Amino acid sequence: MDSDNALKAIDEANAQVNYACGAQFKPLLISQLNAVAIDFFNLLNAVVESVKELMGGAATNRGYLH
Repeated sequence: MDSDNALKAIDEANAQVNYACGAQFKPLLISQLNAVAIDFFNLLNAVVESVKELMGGAATNRGYLH
């Protein structure tokens, strides 16, 4: 599927799956996080912050500045 809009492409893919499979398959959306996923992301964020300190750089949205 070609698209210049990622969210539109995801919606179209979900619609195709729902059409093909009916009620037999329901995709789990990223926004529907469960407790295990939340704990994982909390641990991941802690590790990322530790790595930033070890690298000795200031983090920005575009990467590391040294």
